[in-house]
Amino acid sequence: MKATLEFNLPEESQEFRTAINGWKFKSVLNEINEDLRSKIKWQDDMPEEVRQALQAVRDDMHQRLSEHNINLEEE
Repeated sequence: MKATLEFNLPEESQEFRTAINGWKFKSVLNEINEDLRSKIKWQDDMPEEVRQALQAVRDDMHQRLSEHNINLEEE
């Protein structure tokens, strides 16, 4: 299977850059997700309110990604 994306440049240059850099966006989101997970799980000196806030942010991020059918574990 092949897919071709076409852009009218320079008018759609922002859309073009977003499309070709999609893997970078996903990589950054994955890093943030893993950083949050690590802090929530392993940072023992963190106040419980902060831990709950970080978990809420992580849950919200996962919900929003799910609503757009984005799975960070997929290649």
